[in-house]
Amino acid sequence: MKKMEVRANNVEVRATENGSLIVEGYVNETGQPSEILGGHKRFREKILKGAFQRAIDKAQKQGIDFLAEHDKSKILSSTTNDSLILKEDSKGLFMSATITPTSWGKDYYELIKSNILSKMSFGFRTIKDKWSENVTGVYDRTIEELELFEVSVVRNPAYSQSNIAARGIDIEDAEEENPIIEIPKEKLEDLYFKLEKIDANNQKMLKDIKIFSKSLEKEKGKQFNEERSIYDKVIALQEIH
Repeated sequence: MKKMEVRANNVEVRATENGSLIVEGYVNETGQPSEILGGHKRFREKILKGAFQRAIDKAQKQGIDFLAEHDKSKILSSTTNDSLILKEDSKGLFMSATITPTSWGKDYYELIKSNILSKMSFGFRTIKDKWSENVTGVYDRTIEELELFEVSVVRNPAYSQSNIAARGIDIEDAEEENPIIEIPKEKLEDLYFKLEKIDANNQKMLKDIKIFSKSLEKEKGKQFNEERSIYDKVIALQEIH
């Protein structure tokens, strides 16, 4: 059975000012490729348009929850009582939630309202996807069908679709067989620059080695010819005497 995956997005979630504890925002922009994800198998990912709406329709019986920081004990709202409205439009997966006024519900509403919490994340399981490798060696992953379990408001997501991300986190135990090292984009760019510099230096070194090898072969050939000439002269002198 496939593990549950989570993705986080930098799209803002905001609180409304109508007196109720209502927050809304986009969970994911469909059809938009993510930054590079994964570790051993590096890939970019996008959710196919229509996949979220089909998942929402299929989840009507069991419901989808709106959680705080993926914590199952802190349900803020749910589709089971219509306090959470999820829909996919031309942009992506949109959510509007009326937070239940529990003690943590009020706290998280204030955190969202003050913009301390402003990112959305979602937990899902892939049903159908397609993989293809591009010319750079990075794979392209298109998720065509998925099962949606929850959406969460988060502050510092460990897995972000738009900047830092990885696949295969299990919500139950939060363990990954092959943990991903998270590297900020600016550091990645610096690493790529250094790698290109190292590669350029290596190419120069290889070129110098080839030139030296040819020079060495030339010197060996020259030495061999000189030795052969001396040998021939010695043989000629022996034949005379």
